[in-house]
Amino acid sequence: MACGNKENILTYLDSIIMIFLASLYAVSIYMTVGQLIVHRDAKILSSVPVKWLTAIFVTGDIIAFLIGIAVSGTKNAMTTREHITTCGLTV
Repeated sequence: MACGNKENILTYLDSIIMIFLASLYAVSIYMTVGQLIVHRDAKILSSVPVKWLTAIFVTGDIIAFLIGIAVSGTKNAMTTREHITTCGLTV
């Protein structure tokens, strides 16, 4: 990526912001699932303890996001970054 090409930099920043917003959305889903498990009194059916549910998944999202940001440089590396981050959020 050339430093003078602002369009690529803006596209890069847009993708990071969108992935970050997706992470925040995922956090709200984890919190909602935890509340549903508690509300339905289904703690015994949960494979992950409810008090650790949000913490475990948010930590995984943060790690995937940071790894994705760390991979930068060429266009191929940026594509790899997007794949790593998307895979981490999917998992």
